[in-house]
Amino acid sequence: MNNLKIVVLLLMSMLANAKLIPIGFIRKISPPSLDNTPNVTNVSSNSATLGSILLSSGGSITSIGVKYGTDIYFVTSSTNLITASASPGNYSTIISGLNASTTYHARFFATNSAGTTNGDVISFTTSTPPKAVGDSYGGGKIFYILKSGDAGYDANIQHGLIAATSDQYTGNITWSNNTNYTSAIAQNIGSGFDNTTKIIIARDYVASGYSDWYLPSYFELKALIAQKTIVDNFNATWYWSSSESNNGYNGSTAPFAWIQQVIATSPNESGKLYNSSTAVRPIRSF
Repeated sequence: MNNLKIVVLLLMSMLANAKLIPIGFIRKISPPSLDNTPNVTNVSSNSATLGSILLSSGGSITSIGVKYGTDIYFVTSSTNLITASASPGNYSTIISGLNASTTYHARFFATNSAGTTNGDVISFTTSTPPKAVGDSYGGGKIFYILKSGDAGYDANIQHGLIAATSDQYTGNITWSNNTNYTSAIAQNIGSGFDNTTKIIIARDYVASGYSDWYLPSYFELKALIAQKTIVDNFNATWYWSSSESNNGYNGSTAPFAWIQQVIATSPNESGKLYNSSTAVRPIRSF
């Protein structure tokens, strides 16, 4: 009986000193919530910016980040942790080291003590990097990128000129076997194709499945020779352009055309019948 009395007294003492917490003040932790409209901006050939909104942290310390990769199911993926202590608001991150011309999938995640919430999947495709002089492309090597003022230039679409990797004819080729006037007198970048159509040379050349090769105009040849180290395999001394010269033109005949030495910086006029260590290097446009 005495022992029971002691236990009752102890319980009464504990209750008197206990700090009771009303049930309404117990804080419930819930998983975080994310906006279901993530966004992607500034997509380049090797990076992109991803953004989303953390709507609620669920009443607990929350981390937020993004998973991304080429696998839409994220069995294999990379992770960017944005912050380990996030408050509701906008979040973004730049992912880099991506492969060009590749489709990626990404989704944001937010994690707290109650669990992890995954956002909606967003997909994007990285761009193709711009071509550069020296790139192997289109059956040859790029030796010129069109710039403002060149025929065919487009500020939104890159264009340029490709040189064949070897000569079409080497040794002793003449520009023509006669001095007839062809009207192939244009010299600017972009005029070689039309010139070649008029004189019909280099148009039967086929390389890597491409058959739209032509003889470079005066300025196209000049640009080509300027990149002779990059293009390589110039085995002749002189190379013909498709540009006919007006020098000596008399209404029906034009005895001269433009030709350039490999060691020179600009073409010179030459008789069309000249054939000492002369060659043709076809080019094409992209």
